[in-house]
Amino acid sequence: MERLRVGVLISGRGSNLQALIDAAADPAYPAEIVTVISNRGEAAGLARAASAESPQRRSRRAMKHQTAKHAVARIMKNGTLR
Repeated sequence: MERLRVGVLISGRGSNLQALIDAAADPAYPAEIVTVISNRGEAAGLARAASAESPQRRSRRAMKHQTAKHAVARIMKNGTLR
Protein backbone atom coordinates (compact mmCIF):
# COMPACT_ATOMS: atom_id res chain seq x y z
CA MET A 1 0.00 0.00 0.00
CA GLU A 2 1.32 3.44 -0.93
CA ARG A 3 1.52 5.79 2.04
CA LEU A 4 -0.03 9.27 1.99
CA ARG A 5 2.68 11.96 1.74
CA VAL A 6 2.13 14.51 4.50
CA GLY A 7 3.62 17.94 5.18
CA VAL A 8 3.38 19.23 8.75
CA LEU A 9 3.18 22.90 9.79
CA ILE A 10 4.50 23.73 13.26
CA SER A 11 5.33 26.81 15.30
CA GLY A 12 6.66 25.53 18.61
CA ARG A 13 7.85 22.47 20.54
CA GLY A 14 6.44 19.93 18.15
CA SER A 15 4.87 17.64 20.75
CA ASN A 16 2.04 16.79 18.36
CA LEU A 17 4.64 16.35 15.62
CA GLN A 18 6.46 13.81 17.79
CA ALA A 19 3.29 11.73 18.07
CA LEU A 20 3.02 11.75 14.28
CA ILE A 21 6.71 10.86 13.88
CA ASP A 22 6.28 7.93 16.27
CA ALA A 23 3.16 6.70 14.46
CA ALA A 24 4.72 7.09 11.01
CA ALA A 25 7.72 4.99 12.10
CA ASP A 26 5.45 1.96 11.77
CA PRO A 27 5.47 0.83 8.12
CA ALA A 28 1.80 -0.12 8.48
CA TYR A 29 0.86 3.50 9.29
CA PRO A 30 -0.98 4.93 6.25
CA ALA A 31 1.04 8.18 6.06
CA GLU A 32 4.65 9.34 5.95
CA ILE A 33 5.98 12.77 6.93
CA VAL A 34 7.86 14.16 3.95
CA THR A 35 8.46 17.74 5.13
CA VAL A 36 8.06 19.89 8.26
CA ILE A 37 7.64 23.66 7.85
CA SER A 38 7.76 26.30 10.57
CA ASN A 39 7.25 30.05 10.62
CA ARG A 40 9.79 30.25 13.49
CA GLY A 41 13.41 29.35 12.89
CA GLU A 42 13.92 28.61 16.59
CA ALA A 43 10.95 26.21 16.85
CA ALA A 44 12.06 23.16 18.84
CA GLY A 45 9.92 20.99 16.60
CA LEU A 46 12.43 21.54 13.78
CA ALA A 47 15.03 19.67 15.85
CA ARG A 48 12.53 16.85 16.32
CA ALA A 49 12.03 16.72 12.56
CA ALA A 50 15.78 16.71 11.95
CA SER A 51 16.24 13.86 14.46
CA ALA A 52 13.60 11.88 12.57
CA GLU A 53 15.35 12.70 9.28
CA SER A 54 12.31 14.60 7.98
CA PRO A 55 13.22 17.54 5.74
CA GLN A 56 12.47 20.77 7.60
CA ARG A 57 12.18 24.39 6.56
CA ARG A 58 12.07 27.55 8.60
CA SER A 59 9.75 29.75 6.61
CA ARG A 60 6.07 29.58 5.85
CA ARG A 61 6.86 31.37 2.60
CA ALA A 62 8.65 28.20 1.52
CA MET A 63 5.47 26.17 1.97
CA LYS A 64 4.33 26.20 -1.64
CA HIS A 65 7.78 25.28 -2.93
CA GLN A 66 8.36 22.55 -0.33
CA THR A 67 4.96 20.93 -0.75
CA ALA A 68 5.52 20.73 -4.51
CA LYS A 69 9.12 19.54 -4.15
CA HIS A 70 8.11 16.70 -1.81
CA ALA A 71 4.85 15.85 -3.63
CA VAL A 72 2.79 16.47 -0.48
CA ALA A 73 -0.75 15.10 -0.71
CA ARG A 74 -2.00 16.56 2.61
CA ILE A 75 -0.93 19.31 4.99
CA MET A 76 -1.37 18.89 8.74
CA LYS A 77 -1.36 21.98 10.95
CA ASN A 78 -0.01 21.24 14.43
CA GLY A 79 -0.39 24.01 16.97
CA THR A 80 -0.80 27.66 16.20
CA LEU A 81 1.20 29.42 13.51
CA ARG A 82 1.81 32.94 14.78
